[in-house]
Amino acid sequence: MLFKEADYENALKRYEEAIEYAGWASEVCMQEVPYAEQHAQRKTIDSNKALTYVNMAVCHLRLGALGMPVLDEKTKAPMTEPHPETGAPPPSRASKAVECCNQALKVDAMSMKALYRRGQAFKVMGDLVKAKDDLLSAARCDPSLKEIRKELNEVKRLEKEDDKAARALWKSNFIAEQMSFRAQQGE
Repeated sequence: MLFKEADYENALKRYEEAIEYAGWASEVCMQEVPYAEQHAQRKTIDSNKALTYVNMAVCHLRLGALGMPVLDEKTKAPMTEPHPETGAPPPSRASKAVECCNQALKVDAMSMKALYRRGQAFKVMGDLVKAKDDLLSAARCDPSLKEIRKELNEVKRLEKEDDKAARALWKSNFIAEQMSFRAQQGE
């Protein structure tokens, strides 16, 4: 309900609670489940955990698209300053989405949705190689999904733009070096 209402921060809180509950359920409740049924129960719990992590990733991507910074878990204040000890920049929503997808993939290594969302997050972060790898893997899982193909085509277009810009930069640097060399030679 919160997700549909675009209340992504509160949806994230609920998803985090669900992950905590799933961890508790898989450890405590399994003691009362007959051994023969435990595998099926764990598989259901793991499937739900993977989907929950993917939903958390989507929340982070949507909040990132809205320009909302990551909130500090303790203070709930926006994290906008570099880390005081390491100087590392504050985490981005896209990097948080990657973390969530990584957690989903630990639970379900072939989660097409986790691969797709991680590919989207890598694209936002500008890591087109990783984005393309994940989107290709997601496309192999379900080649019929248009969203994946559309995103993959967008990444390929961005790669071509980057390649073209890199070539133009190289060419301008080469010409500048040649002109500088000629000037030094007195030509």
